[in-house]
Amino acid sequence: MTSPPRASADCALFHKSPVTACESRAGSLNSAGRAAEAAGKPIATMGPLVFKSFVIGVLSGVVLVACLLHFVPVVDQHREASLISVQANGGNTESFHVNLPDDRIVLGGAGKEVIPANLEWPEVAVLGDAQAELFKIRNRNDVVVGVASRISGTGSATGNVVEWTLHLPARGTLYANLQPLPDEGGSRSGRLRAGTREFASMQGSINERTRAIEDGRENDSGPVGRIELVTALVREAEGS
Repeated sequence: MTSPPRASADCALFHKSPVTACESRAGSLNSAGRAAEAAGKPIATMGPLVFKSFVIGVLSGVVLVACLLHFVPVVDQHREASLISVQANGGNTESFHVNLPDDRIVLGGAGKEVIPANLEWPEVAVLGDAQAELFKIRNRNDVVVGVASRISGTGSATGNVVEWTLHLPARGTLYANLQPLPDEGGSRSGRLRAGTREFASMQGSINERTRAIEDGRENDSGPVGRIELVTALVREAEGS
Protein backbone atom coordinates (compact mmCIF):
# COMPACT_ATOMS: atom_id res chain seq x y z
CA MET A 1 0.00 0.00 0.00
CA THR A 2 1.54 3.26 -1.14
CA SER A 3 1.40 6.29 1.10
CA PRO A 4 0.75 9.71 -0.49
CA PRO A 5 3.59 12.23 -0.63
CA ARG A 6 4.02 14.32 2.47
CA ALA A 7 3.32 17.50 0.50
CA SER A 8 -0.04 16.07 -0.63
CA ALA A 9 -0.89 14.97 2.91
CA ASP A 10 -0.12 18.43 4.24
CA CYS A 11 -2.30 19.99 1.62
CA ALA A 12 -5.12 17.58 2.50
CA LEU A 13 -5.08 18.63 6.12
CA PHE A 14 -5.51 22.33 5.41
CA HIS A 15 -7.57 22.43 2.21
CA LYS A 16 -10.95 21.00 1.37
CA SER A 17 -9.78 20.40 -2.23
CA PRO A 18 -6.29 19.03 -1.73
CA VAL A 19 -5.52 18.32 -5.37
CA THR A 20 -6.48 21.77 -6.62
CA ALA A 21 -4.61 23.56 -3.83
CA CYS A 22 -1.44 21.50 -4.17
CA GLU A 23 -1.36 21.85 -7.93
CA SER A 24 -1.75 25.58 -7.58
CA ARG A 25 1.08 25.69 -5.08
CA ALA A 26 3.37 23.53 -7.21
CA GLY A 27 2.60 25.64 -10.28
CA SER A 28 3.51 28.83 -8.44
CA LEU A 29 6.81 27.34 -7.30
CA ASN A 30 7.64 26.15 -10.79
CA SER A 31 6.80 29.56 -12.26
CA ALA A 32 9.03 31.31 -9.70
CA GLY A 33 11.89 28.90 -10.45
CA ARG A 34 11.59 29.46 -14.19
CA ALA A 35 11.53 33.25 -13.68
CA ALA A 36 14.63 33.16 -11.49
CA GLU A 37 16.40 30.92 -13.99
CA ALA A 38 15.43 33.18 -16.87
CA ALA A 39 16.62 36.28 -14.97
CA GLY A 40 19.95 34.66 -14.10
CA LYS A 41 20.89 33.67 -17.62
CA PRO A 42 21.35 37.22 -18.99
CA ILE A 43 23.43 38.23 -15.93
CA ALA A 44 25.74 35.25 -16.35
CA THR A 45 26.01 35.95 -20.09
CA MET A 46 26.61 39.71 -19.73
CA GLY A 47 29.54 39.35 -17.28
CA PRO A 48 32.21 38.38 -19.86
CA LEU A 49 30.68 40.79 -22.38
CA VAL A 50 31.04 43.77 -20.00
CA PHE A 51 34.66 42.83 -19.24
CA LYS A 52 35.53 42.55 -22.93
CA SER A 53 33.91 45.91 -23.64
CA PHE A 54 35.92 47.51 -20.83
CA VAL A 55 39.23 46.10 -22.12
CA ILE A 56 38.47 47.16 -25.71
CA GLY A 57 37.54 50.66 -24.52
CA VAL A 58 40.78 51.07 -22.57
CA LEU A 59 42.95 49.86 -25.46
CA SER A 60 41.10 52.09 -27.92
CA GLY A 61 41.65 55.11 -25.65
CA VAL A 62 45.38 54.41 -25.39
CA VAL A 63 45.69 54.13 -29.19
CA LEU A 64 43.74 57.36 -29.76
CA VAL A 65 45.86 59.31 -27.22
CA ALA A 66 49.08 58.01 -28.81
CA CYS A 67 47.89 59.09 -32.26
CA LEU A 68 46.87 62.50 -30.93
CA LEU A 69 50.27 63.08 -29.29
CA HIS A 70 52.04 62.02 -32.48
CA PHE A 71 50.19 64.38 -34.79
CA VAL A 72 49.60 67.20 -32.29
CA PRO A 73 52.65 67.32 -29.94
CA VAL A 74 52.02 68.94 -26.56
CA VAL A 75 55.34 70.86 -26.61
CA ASP A 76 57.17 71.75 -29.79
CA GLN A 77 60.75 72.14 -28.56
CA HIS A 78 62.70 73.76 -31.35
CA ARG A 79 66.45 73.20 -31.29
CA GLU A 80 68.63 75.30 -33.55
CA ALA A 81 71.32 73.29 -35.32
CA SER A 82 74.66 73.34 -33.48
CA LEU A 83 77.37 75.01 -35.61
CA ILE A 84 80.39 73.10 -34.33
CA SER A 85 83.88 72.79 -35.83
CA VAL A 86 85.65 69.52 -35.01
CA GLN A 87 89.28 69.76 -33.95
CA ALA A 88 92.16 67.36 -34.58
CA ASN A 89 92.22 66.29 -30.92
CA GLY A 90 88.64 65.09 -31.12
CA GLY A 91 87.27 68.19 -29.42
CA ASN A 92 85.06 70.86 -30.88
CA THR A 93 84.97 74.63 -31.21
CA GLU A 94 81.81 76.72 -31.22
CA SER A 95 81.42 80.49 -31.41
CA PHE A 96 78.72 82.75 -30.00
CA HIS A 97 78.29 86.50 -29.87
CA VAL A 98 76.24 89.28 -28.31
CA ASN A 99 75.22 92.35 -30.30
CA LEU A 100 75.43 95.52 -28.22
CA PRO A 101 73.29 97.18 -27.09
CA ASP A 102 70.36 95.27 -28.61
CA ASP A 103 71.02 91.90 -26.96
CA ARG A 104 71.61 93.24 -23.45
CA ILE A 105 68.58 92.38 -21.33
CA VAL A 106 69.74 93.46 -17.86
CA LEU A 107 72.60 95.58 -16.57
CA GLY A 108 73.03 96.28 -12.89
CA GLY A 109 75.78 97.66 -10.72
CA ALA A 110 76.54 100.23 -8.07
CA GLY A 111 76.90 103.71 -9.55
CA LYS A 112 76.10 102.48 -13.08
CA GLU A 113 73.24 103.18 -15.42
CA VAL A 114 70.89 100.23 -15.01
CA ILE A 115 68.88 98.41 -17.65
CA PRO A 116 65.92 98.37 -17.56
CA ALA A 117 65.61 101.89 -16.18
CA ASN A 118 63.31 100.88 -13.30
CA LEU A 119 65.72 98.21 -12.01
CA GLU A 120 66.57 98.78 -8.32
CA TRP A 121 70.13 97.65 -7.66
CA PRO A 122 70.76 97.03 -3.94
CA GLU A 123 73.16 99.57 -2.44
CA VAL A 124 75.00 97.30 0.00
CA ALA A 125 78.69 97.36 0.80
CA VAL A 126 79.18 93.62 0.43
CA LEU A 127 78.51 93.83 -3.32
CA GLY A 128 81.29 96.37 -3.81
CA ASP A 129 81.57 97.24 -7.49
CA ALA A 130 80.00 93.97 -8.64
CA GLN A 131 78.22 94.16 -11.98
CA ALA A 132 75.65 91.72 -13.34
CA GLU A 133 74.57 91.47 -16.96
CA LEU A 134 72.11 89.27 -18.84
CA PHE A 135 72.26 88.84 -22.62
CA LYS A 136 70.70 87.02 -25.51
CA ILE A 137 73.38 84.99 -27.27
CA ARG A 138 73.60 84.22 -30.98
CA ASN A 139 75.40 81.64 -33.09
CA ARG A 140 77.61 82.53 -36.02
CA ASN A 141 74.52 82.76 -38.25
CA ASP A 142 73.28 85.58 -35.99
CA VAL A 143 70.37 83.45 -34.72
CA VAL A 144 69.44 83.70 -31.02
CA VAL A 145 70.14 80.29 -29.44
CA GLY A 146 70.04 81.02 -25.70
CA VAL A 147 70.82 83.40 -22.87
CA ALA A 148 74.00 84.18 -20.96
CA SER A 149 74.97 86.06 -17.81
CA ARG A 150 78.25 87.76 -16.95
CA ILE A 151 79.14 88.70 -13.37
CA SER A 152 82.25 90.75 -12.74
CA GLY A 153 83.73 92.79 -9.93
CA THR A 154 86.27 92.98 -7.17
CA GLY A 155 86.02 92.00 -3.53
CA SER A 156 88.25 91.44 -0.54
CA ALA A 157 86.95 87.88 -0.11
CA THR A 158 86.83 86.72 -3.72
CA GLY A 159 89.28 89.03 -5.50
CA ASN A 160 88.70 90.03 -9.10
CA VAL A 161 86.18 87.78 -10.82
CA VAL A 162 84.61 87.39 -14.22
CA GLU A 163 82.11 84.56 -14.53
CA TRP A 164 80.07 83.51 -17.54
CA THR A 165 77.04 81.20 -17.53
CA LEU A 166 75.61 80.16 -20.90
CA HIS A 167 72.28 78.39 -21.14
CA LEU A 168 71.36 76.73 -24.44
CA PRO A 169 67.82 75.25 -24.38
CA ALA A 170 67.62 71.54 -25.28
CA ARG A 171 71.43 71.31 -24.95
CA GLY A 172 72.57 72.33 -21.47
CA THR A 173 74.39 74.96 -19.42
CA LEU A 174 78.06 75.96 -19.18
CA TYR A 175 79.74 77.78 -16.29
CA ALA A 176 83.24 79.28 -16.66
CA ASN A 177 85.69 81.48 -14.76
CA LEU A 178 87.75 83.93 -16.82
CA GLN A 179 90.79 86.00 -15.96
CA PRO A 180 89.64 89.40 -14.68
CA LEU A 181 91.87 91.59 -16.84
CA PRO A 182 91.94 91.40 -20.64
CA ASP A 183 95.20 90.94 -22.51
CA GLU A 184 96.68 93.43 -24.98
CA GLY A 185 94.28 92.29 -27.67
CA GLY A 186 91.26 92.87 -25.45
CA SER A 187 90.59 89.17 -24.85
CA ARG A 188 89.99 87.17 -21.70
CA SER A 189 90.43 83.43 -21.36
CA GLY A 190 89.23 80.96 -18.78
CA ARG A 191 88.28 77.38 -18.03
CA LEU A 192 85.00 75.52 -18.09
CA ARG A 193 84.19 74.73 -14.45
CA ALA A 194 80.89 72.89 -14.75
CA GLY A 195 78.30 71.82 -17.29
CA THR A 196 74.98 70.05 -17.57
CA ARG A 197 73.44 67.62 -20.07
CA GLU A 198 75.47 67.84 -23.29
CA PHE A 199 78.32 69.62 -21.49
CA ALA A 200 78.36 67.54 -18.29
CA SER A 201 81.36 65.45 -19.34
CA MET A 202 83.23 68.23 -21.17
CA GLN A 203 86.37 70.14 -20.24
CA GLY A 204 88.15 72.97 -22.00
CA SER A 205 88.45 76.71 -22.37
CA ILE A 206 86.29 79.74 -23.13
CA ASN A 207 87.60 82.98 -24.63
CA GLU A 208 85.90 86.37 -24.56
CA ARG A 209 86.65 89.36 -26.76
CA THR A 210 84.81 92.69 -26.92
CA ARG A 211 85.17 94.82 -29.99
CA ALA A 212 83.55 97.85 -31.54
CA ILE A 213 81.88 97.63 -34.92
CA GLU A 214 83.68 100.18 -37.07
CA ASP A 215 80.77 101.27 -39.27
CA GLY A 216 78.73 102.01 -36.13
CA ARG A 217 74.98 102.27 -36.07
CA GLU A 218 73.50 103.56 -39.28
CA ASN A 219 70.11 105.24 -39.06
CA ASP A 220 69.64 103.96 -35.50
CA SER A 221 69.80 100.33 -36.62
CA GLY A 222 72.43 97.68 -36.20
CA PRO A 223 74.88 96.97 -33.35
CA VAL A 224 77.68 99.30 -32.27
CA GLY A 225 79.64 96.63 -30.42
CA ARG A 226 79.97 92.89 -30.06
CA ILE A 227 81.03 90.44 -27.34
CA GLU A 228 82.45 87.30 -28.92
CA LEU A 229 82.66 84.00 -27.04
CA VAL A 230 84.52 80.96 -28.35
CA THR A 231 84.42 77.58 -26.63
CA ALA A 232 87.03 74.86 -27.19
CA LEU A 233 85.83 71.70 -25.46
CA VAL A 234 86.77 68.04 -25.42
CA ARG A 235 85.04 65.13 -23.74
CA GLU A 236 86.73 63.88 -20.58
CA ALA A 237 88.33 60.46 -20.82
CA GLU A 238 86.48 57.74 -18.92
CA GLY A 239 87.89 57.18 -15.44
CA SER A 240 89.68 60.55 -15.34
